[in-house]
Amino acid sequence: DVAALRSEVRPPKDPDVRARVDALRKEIREAKALYDTGRYEAGLRVAAPVSTRARDIPYKPIQAEAFIVLAQLRAKDGAMADAENLLHEALWAAEASRHDFAAAESWVALTMLVGYRLARTDEGLRLGRHAAAALERMSTPAHELAALLENAIACIREARGEYDAALRHYQRATEIAEKHLGADHVRTSHFTHNAGMTLRKLGRFDESLRTLERALSLHE
Repeated sequence: DVAALRSEVRPPKDPDVRARVDALRKEIREAKALYDTGRYEAGLRVAAPVSTRARDIPYKPIQAEAFIVLAQLRAKDGAMADAENLLHEALWAAEASRHDFAAAESWVALTMLVGYRLARTDEGLRLGRHAAAALERMSTPAHELAALLENAIACIREARGEYDAALRHYQRATEIAEKHLGADHVRTSHFTHNAGMTLRKLGRFDESLRTLERALSLHE
């Protein structure tokens, strides 16, 4: 899980710095929970000051983690340029400190933001290759990030009108999520729904209906 992956990063040697990092991580978890439940304004009120305080701590892994969640919330607020800059800052901090999970998370988020939300599809696909490489180098698999990357690539392919390729990636995202996160996980139902909508665009209406009905049953 995420906690196990973060535990692979060497903690600060200074006990005072470690205490500050632990306190910030609690607030980052709070901001992330607000993001996951769609409470974006409340999440920003937590994440923005956390990011500011993280800059003053001489420990780059916590900077990367703080910048990622703030970037995700900024994107939901429509501040796409800020979000993109924050994700690059997160990536630099993660790579400098060998925080492999945060580096992979940054690449995946950049793939979705740049390639789909900012419609720079060629660049997004290139970022996706970096994300895949970052996931491959991790000693412990990050299954949720792998599923999110498949979904991001699918969104980009769909935006380009490449529906067959998009469907393959949506289905792969669903397979990973169902196997490793569970059939009742929100990601599984979300990716299944995306696959169903793409089947509709391909004119495979019976399959689309069955897939969308399954997505609904998973969500209930």
